[in-house]
Amino acid sequence: MSPPEREAHLGDGRTLRVLEQGDLRGHPVFYLHGTPGSRLLFDRQVGDASRHGLRLIGPNRPGYDGSTPNPGRCIGDEAADVAAIADALGLDRFAVYGHSGGAAPLVVFRSVSMGSHRRFQGKASMMAL
Repeated sequence: MSPPEREAHLGDGRTLRVLEQGDLRGHPVFYLHGTPGSRLLFDRQVGDASRHGLRLIGPNRPGYDGSTPNPGRCIGDEAADVAAIADALGLDRFAVYGHSGGAAPLVVFRSVSMGSHRRFQGKASMMAL
């Protein structure tokens, strides 16, 4: 069975491609890919997530592999995109993991209020795996 892949339609008219892998009933974790990179993960990462009850949600950044470009975007825009995808998926609680170029938007999550009903947890990694 192929992992669920969808298009997230954002309020500003853009579309982001999103891939869900791991334990699809597990705790949701957004994976923000590096630069360059994509929503696709390595089998080992997916296997580890499955074993630990994690639902990996990998959105492509704007302009990557079928996602609508967002010229002039800033780091905070990616945090807003993840929040919009979480809302579309009906997620009240989620974690975010950012690797390499995907770690910078994670800093924004720590400083931006995600709403009183949402609990955010995050981890950033600037090292190559």
